[in-house]
Amino acid sequence: TLTLPVVDYVTNMPLTDAVNTINDLLSEFVFTDEGRSKSVVVAGMIGMFSKHLLPPKTERPAFVTVANAEGAGKGLLTKIMVLPTLGELPVGVKAEDDDEIRKRLLTAIIESKSIVFFDNIKGHLNSPPLEAFITAATWTDRKLGVNEQPKGENLATVFVTGNGLTVSPDMRRRSLFVELRLEAERAEDRKIKRPLNENKVLAMRPCILAALWSLVRHWDESHRPLPSQIRGGFESWSEVV
Repeated sequence: TLTLPVVDYVTNMPLTDAVNTINDLLSEFVFTDEGRSKSVVVAGMIGMFSKHLLPPKTERPAFVTVANAEGAGKGLLTKIMVLPTLGELPVGVKAEDDDEIRKRLLTAIIESKSIVFFDNIKGHLNSPPLEAFITAATWTDRKLGVNEQPKGENLATVFVTGNGLTVSPDMRRRSLFVELRLEAERAEDRKIKRPLNENKVLAMRPCILAALWSLVRHWDESHRPLPSQIRGGFESWSEVV
């Protein structure tokens, strides 16, 4: 893949430095489990960075980040997964109803978007169109209000955030979950040694990209070993990411 030199980064970062870089980046997030949620974040980062290694028509799981309260870092973690590779995160939309979701999904197909971001979803997420989209290699739908039915390859990874969010069984089996916990009574009372925001993550792009490339390079030099566990329904994605 030929790429424009938008961000210059070193291509020989040692693997140990790469692991330390990512561990440091995620060190102040409070995950509710021992390693699983953190692994999902790394998979999100790698999935965006190495998307061109995926075979054509590969289906990608959704990434759902949930927390017990506002201010736990759901949006920031989504930025960490997306910003290093894409350089921007589109404004998240709210899934008010299935018609609105269908419109957003069709726009992603027409514009060949890399991600679809549903931010701060309330209550229970149960959307047959979204569930079908996640496991669709190609997508077609009728434009609302006109007699047109565009069709195209589905290149988008779905990201969702929500506080206390629950999802339908079909959405659950199509998703990887990041679970955060806010331990302080109020988000503003939480003590953070190194506050992060979008600008700071963007400033760290060269270091983060060097770390991601180191992980990919190490995997390639190790003859691309297969994972110990395959995510059912997403076999091709699992074998790479």
